[in-house]
This record gives sequence, C-alpha cells and structure tokens, in this order.
Amino acid sequence: MRLIVLLSPGDRWSATALLVAAARNAAAAGIETIVATQTSYEDRERPPLPRPAAPPGEHAYLDLAATVPARGDWVLFADPLAHHAALAHYGRTAPRFVQLMMHDRAAPTGTQHGYAYRLFAKPMDWLAPTATTLALGRQLAEVPERVRPVALPSRLRAFAGAPLSDGPPDVAFHAGDGDFVTRVADALGAAGVRVRRVAPADVVAKRVEILQSAAVVLAAPGAREALHLPTLEGMAAGTIAVIAQSPAAQALPGDGRGIVTYPANDRAAAVAAVKDVLQSYPVDGLAMRQANASAAAGLATGCEALLDLLATSDPTGSPA
Repeated sequence: MRLIVLLSPGDRWSATALLVAAARNAAAAGIETIVATQTSYEDRERPPLPRPAAPPGEHAYLDLAATVPARGDWVLFADPLAHHAALAHYGRTAPRFVQLMMHDRAAPTGTQHGYAYRLFAKPMDWLAPTATTLALGRQLAEVPERVRPVALPSRLRAFAGAPLSDGPPDVAFHAGDGDFVTRVADALGAAGVRVRRVAPADVVAKRVEILQSAAVVLAAPGAREALHLPTLEGMAAGTIAVIAQSPAAQALPGDGRGIVTYPANDRAAAVAAVKDVLQSYPVDGLAMRQANASAAAGLATGCEALLDLLATSDPTGSPA
C-alpha cells in the first residue's frame, strides 16, 4: 500500500496544510508516501502549483501522469476538480480515492459540518466524521507518539472563547507586517480611532488579551505569504479581518462575511476600508465577528479531525 497525496492549484492553504500533514504522518509511520502535483484538469486549465506549497526537500514532486498507483494504493486530495483529473490517469488501476472536504456544503443527509472534514472512499459516497469514518481511516496511516502534531488547532483554540462585546470597536494590527501597516494605523489613530499594536515579541497571552479586546484586525501579508497567522489568530478571537488582497487573504477560512479586503500597498484604501467597517459596525459588526470566530473554530476542528483519524490508524490495513 502507498499513499499518494495530490496537491492542486485549487486547494486553499488550509487544505494544503492538512494534505501535507497527512503525508508527513504517513511517511513517519513507515508508509511509502508520494506527493504529486497536477498541472491541468480535464475540463479547464489552471496554472501549475508553486513548489513552496509543500515543505522543500521533504517529498518528491511528481506529475499526475508520472505516478501510477496500484489497486491497494490510496489517493488523498481536496479539490473536487483534482478528482476528475485523477480519474483520467488512475481510473483503470482503481486505487481508493479519499477526499478532504474543506468547504461549507451539506452532506446528502442534510447535516452541516462546515470545515469539519468529511471523507468519501468511492466517487460520490459520503461519510460523516463518525466512527465509520475513523474505521475507514485506520487503513490509512499510523502516527507514532513521537510525531509532533500540527500546532495550528491549539494555536487557534488559544484565541477563542472571549464574549463578543458590543462596545466601541478597537482596531488591532501586527507590527510584524511592516512599515505599511504601521503607517495605516498611525493614520487611523490621527482620525480618532483607538488602535492597539501587537508586537512580534508579544507572548501568546499578550496577543490573546489584545485581540480579544479588539473588534477589527488590520493585516498586510506579504505577496508570497500563503498563511498569515496574525489574521487567523484575530479571526479566532472574533475580530473582523481587514486584509490586503493577497494569496493569504484568498485562503482564509469561511464564506468571507467577516473579511474585508483592500488593494495591497494602498494606504488610503486601507484606511477607508477600516473606516467603512467601523461605520457599519453597529449594524453588521457582531454578525461579521461571529462568522469569523465560527470559521476559525471550524478550521481547528477540521485539523483535529484529521489528526485524530491519523492517530487512530492501523498500517496493516485492518480496521481496529
């Protein structure tokens, strides 16, 4: 048995993180693991996936057509379009396909799981995250106790749980984002907005205290950042995210109700975006904050679900 982890240009960073975590854990358990990338789909083209999506040097990068699975192999993926492409290459050898569901969609039973992941082992067969799913996952991998779990779930949980206040909204920003976001914060402060600074050296408890007391988090991730932890921490604390247009913004969890974007490096647009949020806050603020807190909690749940599944696996292929 081999595990083929299929990364796709259509994956959000959160899906990529879970897929790479599965590859790491399976490899640590002694299972032959291949990370494959796809460069095209049957029905439409997308640009190739950049190699930094998985840790450099940890896995070989193989195109779909160059990886031929056997009948007992597993193909793990997230993007539904990746399934179409994989079927074109892999359908004749009939491996077992497993999909991580990373978006809000109700299962056929009507159960809404949000970001809590679901698996199906055959096309269009849905399995809720129950004991049945875990029994299926026992055939996937075994994670030794020495393997450190992904830290993202516990990190997001640390910022959650504060009651959402309907008082005057504060704006928090992370100084580690650079001079641009500091200048935006200075402009907001000059306009009478109460701004709170999160320093890179602040310990978790200090960041939690600042973000849980804020209503808006201002972010300016770099153009090459696929993951912006300060924004995720703020969302977990129940803040509205005002973030520069970037890959990190596109990859944030949820349906976008609590996320506002502005053109990157446009200070006037960033100031205006924050002011618009503050102006509409009495009407929409709490709903936007609740949406972000729920999205971050769902992401943490999805990460934990995958870790639980991998941790309760049996590499022999026999359900426990």
